[in-house]
Amino acid sequence: MVLTIDKYHNVYGGSAISYQDQIVLKKGLQKLIEMGKKRQGSEITGLIEESDIQDVFRVLGGGKDYRLADGRTVLEWWKDGSLSGVKQSKSFELRLGEFNNRIEFLRSGKSAKAFIAHYYRTAFTRFWKAGLEQSDAFYSLFKNYRDKAKLSCYLSISDIELMMRVFGFQLSLSSFISP
Repeated sequence: MVLTIDKYHNVYGGSAISYQDQIVLKKGLQKLIEMGKKRQGSEITGLIEESDIQDVFRVLGGGKDYRLADGRTVLEWWKDGSLSGVKQSKSFELRLGEFNNRIEFLRSGKSAKAFIAHYYRTAFTRFWKAGLEQSDAFYSLFKNYRDKAKLSCYLSISDIELMMRVFGFQLSLSSFISP
């Protein structure tokens, strides 16, 4: 998963880049983050520099600079913006600095929850907190509902299976499936 702001959401997840490019970008980002966390970047403190980005995407390109479906390298895309018209509002250097700040945050040993809460407040509120509240509501419904066979009116079978795994309930799923 790649967390991004609304402005770039459709670029990463929409039709602006191919599915294959999305996979390669995610792999590259993961590799760069891991390099930075392990202090293996080219910067004096082991953080990521432009040359690291080139090197990672050259490896992912099989020894040549990886090129997106539109023919540009990842670095060109990150510097110049998408061909669909989404341009960066901050310089590449400033965004690279912010990327390295996030890596330093991860180096500090803080949790994924703390990272998302600090850098992606909207995602934290919408997905993390809402997910916990939904899990609490499911648990309450699951624990207190007398006729568990009727839960399928409120929850999908996959949600029921998840709640059974998460909360350790032992039920027969066949009783949830209407003939």
